[in-house]
Amino acid sequence: MGHQNSHRSRRVRVLLEGGHALTLAPPVDFDLLADEIWTQTSGAPLIEFCDEAGRRSVLRKTAVVGLVGEEEIIAAYENMASSPPFELIEDFLAPAEYAEVLNYTIGCESKFEKSKVTSGRVGYRKSTVLFDTGLIYSLFIERLTDAWENLVSKNQFGGIRPDFEKCEIQITASGHEDFFRLHDDRSSAEARHREITFVYYYSSNSEAFFGGDLRLYNDTLNDFHLVQPINNSMILFPSRVQHEVLPVFVPSRAFRDSRFTINGWLRALNEGK
Repeated sequence: MGHQNSHRSRRVRVLLEGGHALTLAPPVDFDLLADEIWTQTSGAPLIEFCDEAGRRSVLRKTAVVGLVGEEEIIAAYENMASSPPFELIEDFLAPAEYAEVLNYTIGCESKFEKSKVTSGRVGYRKSTVLFDTGLIYSLFIERLTDAWENLVSKNQFGGIRPDFEKCEIQITASGHEDFFRLHDDRSSAEARHREITFVYYYSSNSEAFFGGDLRLYNDTLNDFHLVQPINNSMILFPSRVQHEVLPVFVPSRAFRDSRFTINGWLRALNEGK
């Protein structure tokens, strides 16, 4: 196992199996903590944490799936046989654009409807969605077009050229105990031409909910890459990749405290009707 961008952080959130998390009492030496959890091959299989409220917990080290510091992922650990290709874009929108998207979303609360899946399966997804994206649609097409040029230069996703005029976009609100079970985004007849899935994360308060992690599975489904819902970030991955959204927990039950996403799908140019 390895880690990326490891450094010291005054505030660290420990991400646990099942979408749970706890925030540690500062200061925390991130490097030492990461080494103790993942690198050391000997020693006790348990680790003790003390959270911000002074509560002590003793957990299995294997229950820890990631560490988050200062509202950005500073380390994620995985042991994957074949990692699915994906791209994470941070600071996707400018501050004014972010505020506009958030205000529009909260103002449309009454227009959200229960989510469904293209396969028609019942009990597979729990959330609410908004299909009337207003001016958000043109904003995201513009930002995606700009971002794609950089992805092409990195030869990400095999050089696919999306048809942005056929982009599908919707807004999803994931409230208390909402989820989306394991699936891919092109298994139904109407979705078979989807090539790239994108998910943009935003919220009114990132501390108002926890959970809602995205799991991207490898081809054999025996391991996964974990993605945290970090504000103003977007992840893109092939629509064929099996993935799931772990349960979200919103203690207030308030709509404005939901885990919001703008998610959609891109088709290849000249492919599909």
